[in-house]
Amino acid sequence: MRIIGLAVNKKAIGTNSKKFTATNDFILAPSGPQWVAPGDSFEYAVTLRAGDKTLEKPLDVKLSLSSKLLTQLEGNMRHITLEPSQEKTLVFHFKANDEIGSANIQVQAMSGPRHSQLNSKILIRPNTLNSTTTLNGFSHAQIVMLPVTDDYYAYSRKLFLSASHSPQLFAQGLRERFSSYENDSTSNLSSQLFFDVFANKSSEINKKLDTIRQRQQFNGQFQNHLTKPSTSMLPTLYTLDILTSLKDNKIYYDATGIQKGLNYLQDFVEKPTRSLDMAKQQAYAIYLLTRNEKLTTNAINHLMRFLTSQKNNAYQQDLTMSYLAASYQLMHQKSLALKKIKQYSEKQNSLTDNMHYISLLSSHFPSIVLKQKERRLEQMINALNNSALNTQAAVYTLRALINLTSNEKRTPLSLSVYNSTDSNSKALLANNNTNINHLAYPPQSKNLIFKNPNASEFFYQITQAGFKRKAAHQRNGLEITQQLFTEDKQNNIIKLGENVKVKIRLKAIDNKQHDNIRVVVLLPGGFELIPETLENSEVSYHQQDRILFYTQANSAVTTLSFTMRAMTPGQFTLPAVIAEDSDNPAIKAYGKSHRVTIENI
Repeated sequence: MRIIGLAVNKKAIGTNSKKFTATNDFILAPSGPQWVAPGDSFEYAVTLRAGDKTLEKPLDVKLSLSSKLLTQLEGNMRHITLEPSQEKTLVFHFKANDEIGSANIQVQAMSGPRHSQLNSKILIRPNTLNSTTTLNGFSHAQIVMLPVTDDYYAYSRKLFLSASHSPQLFAQGLRERFSSYENDSTSNLSSQLFFDVFANKSSEINKKLDTIRQRQQFNGQFQNHLTKPSTSMLPTLYTLDILTSLKDNKIYYDATGIQKGLNYLQDFVEKPTRSLDMAKQQAYAIYLLTRNEKLTTNAINHLMRFLTSQKNNAYQQDLTMSYLAASYQLMHQKSLALKKIKQYSEKQNSLTDNMHYISLLSSHFPSIVLKQKERRLEQMINALNNSALNTQAAVYTLRALINLTSNEKRTPLSLSVYNSTDSNSKALLANNNTNINHLAYPPQSKNLIFKNPNASEFFYQITQAGFKRKAAHQRNGLEITQQLFTEDKQNNIIKLGENVKVKIRLKAIDNKQHDNIRVVVLLPGGFELIPETLENSEVSYHQQDRILFYTQANSAVTTLSFTMRAMTPGQFTLPAVIAEDSDNPAIKAYGKSHRVTIENI
């Protein structure tokens, strides 16, 4: 190493330099897996040599390792004799404890006055994905007790509670519940944008707007993924719905993007209608154009001619008529609008469509929904707690709740909440304060109890987040498996350095077509992905320890595959592969986890 000194004044300049060698007493080079799962056992090697090149005599060296989150299987200390200029590698064996986090391994080498120390880290990663659950509610009771589940790892578990006069508080928990990868579908990104606005996440809004802009093509259509051409109108329709909502509320919006999208919708509604599905999409497009003050009379007449020519009149009870009814209402044709809005049948439609219908009612027919307020509130709260809730249904529900309660007179809200395991009450809201709180509570809380002495109406939300300890094998509409192959033979015992082909087989078991399936593969510890081997997926992304596929599922088997290389000897958990329908989260599958062994050659 060379250090140079420089001195300057008004009259002169001077420099000097000095060379010296800096060295440790010992050079330590650890080697092990980058991540493991609880219960994994593995080898951890440390290569050791003396740092002093002038050493002439052998050294008696004591090498020790210690870690709080790892259990050493064969003792933590070794005594060796190290010859001058000799390099030795010692192998230790660890087992990961049943906790997650960053395991610090302290490596120390000592010989008399000579001493060197090194810290290295291994991530103990769970075999499940980070998940968020919300319990949403509405009450005017004086005492409300809410249960809190406890199936998360303590290291990662977070517990928040919110309460307010306004249902806007639900936005925070919903954005966390549906947060996933940044490469998610455009429809889900648009929903996240909506949640960010109402959760006051200003730093995130422009990021999502930029990503959405990147997915808008020159003709105004939105791709559902950045690298996947879109064949469906729904991402474009839904994204323009969200952007129009922001514009209507004088919040953030992209005027250029909206106009390009509206031009695309104008071309779409002028095309010949070929099916009832297309008619429903055209009706949605007509509604969005009307909301944006575009003339749509000709488009409505064109569509109605097609509909009245159909023998199948199912369109009268789905959203097709509801979109047209909302359009008529915006055009001040109130009697026609009222007649058509009442044709919708909630029993024959999906949760998402039902919530969209209620959103249309709250926006354009408020007198109808106000007459049904108690029933509608209960229906919408149940929807928010439904496992089948997707991001679109969540947005429609939140929008309807905000519309329904925006002009209400409110009694003063004096509210406190405490943990049933702690007698100390913690004030949450008081004195008619309608601000939204996201109050953190100790993760070990068992029950949270509200005290509401004024019996005021209020909304509440409990948000729990973290890694669950177990993910049970599931087959809800989908089935998924994964197998390891070496030399075309299924094999869970792998040689060190060997390449392993992973085959994932996915199919729908409900006899339906699912167009937006997300498959998440968590890589086992001890292996390394070979990225260029990702095969047979419409869209795939990968991080260091996982792969994300976007694909379709139907009754035929879809095969996804990639190759990884065995890097560290040990016994590792092959986590269950996960598949989920982004349009309906109740449609999901969890495969089975297995043990895989990497043997030393």
